[in-house]
Amino acid sequence: ALTNMLKYYGFNMAKNTIISNYLAYHSYNFVDFYMGSPKSAGWEMAPGIVSVCSNFLTSNGSTLRTYNVTGKNLDSLFAYVERGHPVVIWTSLAMGSLGGSVSSYQGYNAYVNSHTVLLTGFDRAAGIVSLADSIYGNVSYPISRVASIYSQQSSQAVVLISQAELDLWVQGID
Repeated sequence: ALTNMLKYYGFNMAKNTIISNYLAYHSYNFVDFYMGSPKSAGWEMAPGIVSVCSNFLTSNGSTLRTYNVTGKNLDSLFAYVERGHPVVIWTSLAMGSLGGSVSSYQGYNAYVNSHTVLLTGFDRAAGIVSLADSIYGNVSYPISRVASIYSQQSSQAVVLISQAELDLWVQGID
């Protein structure tokens, strides 16, 4: 999902760039680091993704910044999407049920079937969201289903935006 987001912003990279050059691994701290194998099963929470992305952006001289917007409900994330900023969110594979927790650390749980996707669009009238999924491609799901799984995943979300744009947005200036 992070690679999909960076590609959206024009960073030309191979699929494994982040895995090979920026991901830091740890045997039990999946909050700040990656635990597991990116090629099979693994976990990293929003704080770790923010760190990885920040390192990537800095090393590439970008003015974009990574923000952990965990805790916002799914509907509030639509404001980022409306302004052209897709959002990495934590869900499950194919919006299936989350399995049991395989590990807990610092108040976070690593679930079987956990997955991250990029929230790219929505249609409130039709009740669907559009997602860029590294496994399934561009897919759509009911807002209610995505909101439920996203909530179960502690409403974790990460967005990229320039500090200048964020300042204007917060001040209410478009």
